[in-house]
Amino acid sequence: VFSPDSKHIAYLARLNAGEYANTLVVDDKELAPSKESGAWNLSFTADSRRVVYGMGVDKKYEMREVSIDGGQPT
Repeated sequence: VFSPDSKHIAYLARLNAGEYANTLVVDDKELAPSKESGAWNLSFTADSRRVVYGMGVDKKYEMREVSIDGGQPT
């Protein structure tokens, strides 16, 4: 998915073939690897500084947000 300012791209990549775990990649930087259930519905915030996505955690769904500069998802 492209950011609103068209300066960034984000996508999900599988960590290992045959596993559901994946990692969030923004501008060729691996930001949020997850050994949990897969993520989906990536979207940038309006200012293009953060990525928001859904994730399955402990049999429930959560929304996560991470800066394009890295750091821990919130």
